[in-house]
Amino acid sequence: MFDTDSMIGTVAFAELDCKSCELKSLYLSEKYHGNGYGKKLLMYAISKAREHGYKKMYLDSLSTSTKAVALYRRVGFVDTEKYNSSIYSDVFMVLEL
Repeated sequence: MFDTDSMIGTVAFAELDCKSCELKSLYLSEKYHGNGYGKKLLMYAISKAREHGYKKMYLDSLSTSTKAVALYRRVGFVDTEKYNSSIYSDVFMVLEL
């Protein structure tokens, strides 16, 4: 995502298996928080994942990332079991696509 010539945000997902993907990154410059841009980036990733035929999107995060976790919950992500080997994350979520 850009503001004129400056990149202000990015989002990425990766395949876990033929039916599932993982939200790998969602970043938005702090200056732009609270304006709906994070949700736009997330919804774009979800839309693209659906287009690719994925049925579920997983993510892992930190409970201290309260704004991000709240955003994920607002769009429908729910808590799930740990699905990867991350030693840093303590929040694991999934969205039915």
